[in-house]
Amino acid sequence: VSARRADVAQLRDYRDHLAEKVEERTQLLKATQNELIQAEKLAALGSLVAGVSHELNTPIGNGLMLASTLSEKAPAVADKVRGPGITREELQTFLDETTEAMDMITRTLTRARDLVQDFKTVAVDRQSAKRRQFRLNDCIEETVATIRPSLKRSRYEIQLELGDDVQMDGYPGAVSQIIS
Repeated sequence: VSARRADVAQLRDYRDHLAEKVEERTQLLKATQNELIQAEKLAALGSLVAGVSHELNTPIGNGLMLASTLSEKAPAVADKVRGPGITREELQTFLDETTEAMDMITRTLTRARDLVQDFKTVAVDRQSAKRRQFRLNDCIEETVATIRPSLKRSRYEIQLELGDDVQMDGYPGAVSQIIS
């Protein structure tokens, strides 16, 4: 009888504390869920940053290669100008190569700047939930520019066929997330 009474008392105690235990377990599950969401976000961000940095390395590397090539050729030309002389043809070739290299450097650095700007715009829009005026085509193009690097090794290709640009009053971050 005393064992039965102890069992009944223990059951009452479990029943009385059941709501507390359920709440405690629910809070633990919510915390775990939030941690998983944060880990997933960080993994996605890491992948995005890796893709963008890979895309940036190409134009920056090309610009550095061209600049170092010019740095190597310029002293030789300067020595010829100061020394025995330089032919008109040699000078013209150097100037043509320099002009071409500077154009390529400008294009590659402009491409790197544009990638950084697109990445920055998309990141800011995603972080702020502010309503604002924006151009839909710009939002789509900037978003696609940030995700395109991650698709390079996949079998998928993004082709944009955008109509007339639409001016919107809304949430560009939400639009960007939907497109991503």
